[in-house]
Amino acid sequence: MLRSAAPAVAAVARRLMLAKQVGAVSYYKGRISSVVGTGTVVPWPRYSSYLDIEPDLAVVVGEIPFGASRRLAAERIAGYTVFCDISARDVQLAEMFGFGPTASKDMDCGNVLGPWLVTPDEIDDVRGLSVEVATDRGRVWRGSTAEYLLDPIDVIVALATRQSLAAGSVIGMGTVPGCCGLDRDEWLDPGERIIITVAGLGALHLSFGVPDGPVESGWESRPNIPTIG
Repeated sequence: MLRSAAPAVAAVARRLMLAKQVGAVSYYKGRISSVVGTGTVVPWPRYSSYLDIEPDLAVVVGEIPFGASRRLAAERIAGYTVFCDISARDVQLAEMFGFGPTASKDMDCGNVLGPWLVTPDEIDDVRGLSVEVATDRGRVWRGSTAEYLLDPIDVIVALATRQSLAAGSVIGMGTVPGCCGLDRDEWLDPGERIIITVAGLGALHLSFGVPDGPVESGWESRPNIPTIG
């Protein structure tokens, strides 16, 4: 395994999903300055009561030219790692009908990577990895990368039909189903410590900070989070 210096990743493109149009892949780009490594405390933003995790399989690539073939895309995969992008769920829905995810996704320390970069030869089946989320409040959520509709090569080729990718780009394959609060209607608390383990890729540790005062939210108030008004 190779140790990954997560904050030095050159670019992040994350949260890929299958769009409603047949064969189309939609995506958005993450804020590079919010990329952090394992062990990070993610500050709880003052504009949300419903902070959530989105555990992903992430693919790190070398330079991908425009129009890259499947063969070249496969050759340029440098490795895989665990990725978790943080979402303010009570802000996210409204943003998706506007300019796309901004405040709901790219808060400080909102993109967590690590702990390792694992080379492709060490993974037998990247779409058959078990995923577990465990917290110090007793939550245990489980899923699998088998739930992904596309494999990483498909995603790289789809992106390359629109743009080239710089060496060091990180592509998040999307939230593993069943491994986030939104999927389960089970919401994480301020101060909660979280471990995301992906078989063969290691365990990513993070925790949520505690808001430094009442927060704003358009959703129902939570008993342990004071809200403005």
